[in-house]
Amino acid sequence: MPAGLRRAHRVAAGTWGRIVVHAGRLRFTAATTPAIDVELEAGSVQGIPPEVVHEVEPVGAVLFSVEFLAVDRTRGAGTATAEVDGPVPEGDPACWAGLLCPDCGAVADGGYHRPGCSLAGANP
Repeated sequence: MPAGLRRAHRVAAGTWGRIVVHAGRLRFTAATTPAIDVELEAGSVQGIPPEVVHEVEPVGAVLFSVEFLAVDRTRGAGTATAEVDGPVPEGDPACWAGLLCPDCGAVADGGYHRPGCSLAGANP
């Protein structure tokens, strides 16, 4: 794991990050309001908004990837590019924020929330 990921850093303006934990555990903290401080486990996905200071720290052995999503303004309105396989969100990154739970920061795809989230069981 690169040392730069273990200290405070940001995703560039106009770009969203998405951490996917494949095995093990990873601690993620972000300077959001309210602050996010969660331990991610295998199968967890965590969104990272543009320009938000955040850090990750392995909790033992961990295998994870970071995907980056960004609007490609050169391809015209409503198009996007990503370094991931599968469907790519279209539109402005601000619209993608709706995919994140405002309480726990988890990617709320299919109703998943982190343990202790006040919105667990609700439709965000």
